[in-house]
Amino acid sequence: MNLHTSALLEPARLAFPPPWIGHIPFAAWLVALLRPRLLVELGTHSGNSYCAFCQAMAENEVQGKAFAVDTWCGDEHSFEYGEDVFHDLSAHHDPRYGSFSTLLRTTFDEATSRVDDGSVDILHIDGLHTYEAVRHDFQTWLPKVSTRGVVLLHDTHVHERNFGVHQLLEELSAEYPAFSFDHSHGLGAVLVGSERDETLLRACNEPAFREELQTTFSRLGAAIERRYELEKLKPELAETSAQLDAHRASVHEHSLLVEELRDTQEQLRQELQRKQTDMQALQTVLNAVRGELRTAQLALEAQSTLAGVSRSGAFKLLRRRARDDQ
Repeated sequence: MNLHTSALLEPARLAFPPPWIGHIPFAAWLVALLRPRLLVELGTHSGNSYCAFCQAMAENEVQGKAFAVDTWCGDEHSFEYGEDVFHDLSAHHDPRYGSFSTLLRTTFDEATSRVDDGSVDILHIDGLHTYEAVRHDFQTWLPKVSTRGVVLLHDTHVHERNFGVHQLLEELSAEYPAFSFDHSHGLGAVLVGSERDETLLRACNEPAFREELQTTFSRLGAAIERRYELEKLKPELAETSAQLDAHRASVHEHSLLVEELRDTQEQLRQELQRKQTDMQALQTVLNAVRGELRTAQLALEAQSTLAGVSRSGAFKLLRRRARDDQ
């Protein structure tokens, strides 16, 4: 299957919540295929889908207009959210796509007065997902769709929380050519216009081609979803990297301290060795002095003994002379 290179679009916006981002390759491909004169999205929230449509229109130089319709207050399925969502989207959207695209902050019904009948080539419905709500949106906006028109319905593969888009798609498939994707919560494409693109008709009527289309865009969508997950992990990775750098710095500091302690230990060891050497030298000197003292003591004792012997002999001589005189 040969795809227009626009299917490989690198989205400039990937924001929370992410359920739609898996359909960005198909959205870009559809824009390049149909080159819509007017594209309208009902339910934009953070703008992943709408900005993908606008980016594809800009990159393919589509000379058309686009409207995003939303109150940016939330509902029971998207839940309520703050003004920061709209301001963040506007900051991204306005400088890039403001020349041909408008964010209409109003209800879906009120916005119909801003759009001519039969003018919308691509209508994307992604508002409140109850059966009653989505059917009302489809019927209200159907007169606005052109003879080339394609209606996209998101969340066709969600069957809980009172979602009824799958039920509407089933009903519309009995009346119009249609096909759908199961990935990223599901996306249905309904060819409501009488002038139908041949490639889209093949997807509706030829099971093998439809399966090939579904497989291709599911894989391309999965790549976008993985990119989103990686982008989401970047702050955590940055924090972990900072912690690792701090740990490395601490380890380096401790290593320097250990080296300093080792140097001090070596200095103390050398000093102790010098003192031991000095003590051994002093001990040798002391032993020598002790030896000399012992020798001197023995000499003194010898002299005393000789002196004692001499005195004894002298006394004997005197006594002998005294006897002779008598």
